[in-house]
Amino acid sequence: MATFENSIEEDKFGNSMNRLLLNFTSGDNVKMQNLEFIIASKTKKHQGVPVGVHKIKNLDRLLNKFSGVYGFADLGSISELPFFIKSGDIIITEYYSDHVDGRLEVQLENANGESLNVKGSFNADIKV
Repeated sequence: MATFENSIEEDKFGNSMNRLLLNFTSGDNVKMQNLEFIIASKTKKHQGVPVGVHKIKNLDRLLNKFSGVYGFADLGSISELPFFIKSGDIIITEYYSDHVDGRLEVQLENANGESLNVKGSFNADIKV
């Protein structure tokens, strides 16, 4: 089961940043893994995550005027160390106030150099 939370933040330059938090849980509501993606939009008046392809950015500086996707994964069942997104993209195919559909294909890496590929479709309902 997948749920999401979305918020829109504005930086000091007036740029909108959409924060999409995707949570994946098993059928018995035990949290298995948490993926968090920050999707930033250049559109100042956009409400919600834009439909379309969002490229993963490899950050080597502060998030000022950042446009794209940054994310991490806390996958305690796989590694004690968090994984950080290295490359790939997230495609949002539908976005409504209570539902998001899309696909993702991302490559993650932890501090030990262990890598993980995540690929698939998702349908997420708003977290209540």
